[in-house]
Amino acid sequence: MDCMNERRLKEISLFISLIGVIILMFVSENMEVNKILIQDVDESFLDKEVRVVGDVSNTLDKESFTLFDLTDETGKIKVIAYEDIYPEGRKVEILGKVTEYNGALEIEAKIISVIDENN
Repeated sequence: MDCMNERRLKEISLFISLIGVIILMFVSENMEVNKILIQDVDESFLDKEVRVVGDVSNTLDKESFTLFDLTDETGKIKVIAYEDIYPEGRKVEILGKVTEYNGALEIEAKIISVIDENN
C-alpha cells in the first residue's frame, strides 16, 4: 500500500512540475519589451533589453559589425549591429541590450525591423 501511495505521489509531482514548465514557457514567450524613448535610456537599463524606434544615420561598416546612430525626437544613441544594416534615413525599430562602451551608453541590436513608412 505504501509503495502505491509513493508512486501516486511521484506521478502527481511530475504532472504539477510539467504544468509549471509549460506555464513558464508560455509566459516567457508572451513577454514583450515595451518601447521607450531614447532620452529614457539611462544606466538603470544597463544589461537590460529595450525597444526603441528612430532614424538611422552616421553608418560605419566594420568587418564584423556595423555602428550607427539612432535618433528619435528626444535624442540619439549609438547602436552596434551584427547583421546587414538598412540605408541611412530609414526608420527602424531596434530590440537590443543596453551596454556601455568608453563611458557612453549604446544598444547592442538583437533584432532590427524597418518601420513601414505609411504607419
